Amino acid sequence: MEKALHEIRDQTADTNIFLGTKDLRMWQERLSQATADTPKDQMAIAMRRVGIAQLRLGQEKEAVQSLGRAFQMAREAKLKPEELGESLFF
Repeated sequence: MEKALHEIRDQTADTNIFLGTKDLRMWQERLSQATADTPKDQMAIAMRRVGIAQLRLGQEKEAVQSLGRAFQMAREAKLKPEELGESLFF
């Protein structure tokens, strides 16, 4: 039983859509691999996804910072508000 519980714990990060950190890690990795040539609109969208993933994990302070940065990046990239609209619902 203990072994089964350890396996569940270890798999949660990658398989649980509510408690897992898979999405957050994926989007953070994409941001870390960005270069000066990465389009600003893609950076803004990736930062927005980081913020949404942080909210889902209860990381409110970090999420507010990430979503704020995403908003600023979107302004610089001249994205339309509806292109970042999903951020308004999380």
